[in-house]
Amino acid sequence: MRNLQRGLLLAAAGLAFAAAAAGCADGDPRFEEAWSSLPPVALDQVAAYVERGTATVFLLDPADPKLRPHTVALAKDPALAVRRNGHDELLVLSRGEPGKPGVKSEPAELTLIPGAPGKHDQVRRYRLATSFTSLVQSSDGRFVIAFFGPGTKAGSGILFNPNEIAIVDLAASPQAVPVARTVRSFGGVPLNIVFSPELNLPEGKRTLAVVLSDNYVTLLDLDNPRRPEITVPLTLGTDNRMRRPVQVLFETRDKEPAAYVRAEGAQDIYVLRLSPATDRETTTNDFIPSLSQLTAGAQPLDMALIGEANDPRLLVLMATGDAWLFDALTSRATRISLAELGVTTAEPAPNRIYLFEAQGPGDPRSRPRALLLGQGNARRSVTFLELERLEEQRSKNLDLRPMGAPAQNVHFFPQQGIALVQHAQVPGGAGGAGFSVIDLARRTVAPIFASVSVERITLGTAPGGAAMKPGKVWIAPASGGGELDSHLGFLDLGSFSPGDVRLDARVGQILPLGSGSDGKRRVLVDHGLVAGHVTVIDADDPKRATARTVSGFMLNDLLQRGAR
Repeated sequence: MRNLQRGLLLAAAGLAFAAAAAGCADGDPRFEEAWSSLPPVALDQVAAYVERGTATVFLLDPADPKLRPHTVALAKDPALAVRRNGHDELLVLSRGEPGKPGVKSEPAELTLIPGAPGKHDQVRRYRLATSFTSLVQSSDGRFVIAFFGPGTKAGSGILFNPNEIAIVDLAASPQAVPVARTVRSFGGVPLNIVFSPELNLPEGKRTLAVVLSDNYVTLLDLDNPRRPEITVPLTLGTDNRMRRPVQVLFETRDKEPAAYVRAEGAQDIYVLRLSPATDRETTTNDFIPSLSQLTAGAQPLDMALIGEANDPRLLVLMATGDAWLFDALTSRATRISLAELGVTTAEPAPNRIYLFEAQGPGDPRSRPRALLLGQGNARRSVTFLELERLEEQRSKNLDLRPMGAPAQNVHFFPQQGIALVQHAQVPGGAGGAGFSVIDLARRTVAPIFASVSVERITLGTAPGGAAMKPGKVWIAPASGGGELDSHLGFLDLGSFSPGDVRLDARVGQILPLGSGSDGKRRVLVDHGLVAGHVTVIDADDPKRATARTVSGFMLNDLLQRGAR
């Protein structure tokens, strides 16, 4: 393994910190910031690191022989960095600086940075009026909403409004100003925000945001962000029981689409049918939600929409272990009992639905199907469910497979035809199942043993584009495994052949990248050191002999950055 910046960087680090300390001795507040960084973010060709104290993004390109990062300055106090959905761009939310003796105030900001080498300086900046703590974005990356996440406490100011949000349309002009507004409150605060796909509303296709709060939801028209919000209570005024919305699905039929809301503490699924507003004198919105409920007498655990867009049905897993199929327009309900498979009530109910299309045993045709799993409970089986003719076939469409250990987490890759089930711990130590590989077409459940518990599983990028099967998944061992803490594990998805690469430091974040400027695919392994320490691995031929490391890259130009 080649280490590019070993002794020189350590010496430079000592000099930099000595100079910084000298600055502190003079009382210069520029050098009083705590040294910390946000979790790294993988873009197509580069990995992005955000150092909070000097508010700097480091874009590390592993195709660069020198591994010298490109830097971009941010507004003060960067709090969150994520990849923009559907784009090779980095989104950074900075909270700004309220000002203090010797330090000027600085507004909060949303920064958009292109990931492609050579375009890093084409930065777009959106000034925010409030120091928000959380971001959510639509699936296509067009809309971003900044808000205060649950549990946010007052920051540097005396007061803050937890129902304030800012809406940013990233498809609009770069000079567009975020729309700041306060969401109507019935005593609650936003818990989460969910985006709809484009819905067929009376005045044309548009995207809605659904703000989830205890006992009510709020609808916002993102294409008309200054129109009044629509608030829908989930309880009557005399009902003191808690209804916490946790899941929203959208029915996209040509006329009168709907939103389905699942809430903890409720035995009902709430249906919000979006009908044309007939009295435009009392509302500026062109639609109005009408509320109805679907009831099966138990707590719903998960739900999924199946069928055609204009004839959808709602599949719901219940705490009783049964599945129900609802037609919201006709109120028809069909019960699918898992007890008919011999499943006893002693085993926890499946609580996750994963939809896919694939062939089946003895069936060469690709059809819509579902995988039912118990995630985070003691269930030791998986269930395949045929979705065609489900009302008629009911439990005949079920196919049960045993699994060696309960599922802690599930990594679902329908395009690759597999699901990776991560198990809670290694049963009995060495030789226990770390995770299981489920082949969706052949319906096999193959255990992969591990010497230590598995902490993270990350899907690699496709060798020739997203349509092709990826070569590998990458595995990080849980800390506490001794010398294996520094081993990067991998599994070939074609042969299910495992392997690992020994590194020189503990495996932290795993960042698979796409093809670089030289056509090679790489994986960056972050080792968690505050000044930056990563190892670059060849994704197609992972070997220790060809790995490269770089340390201390966030110390580059430290004094110049601290002085700006």
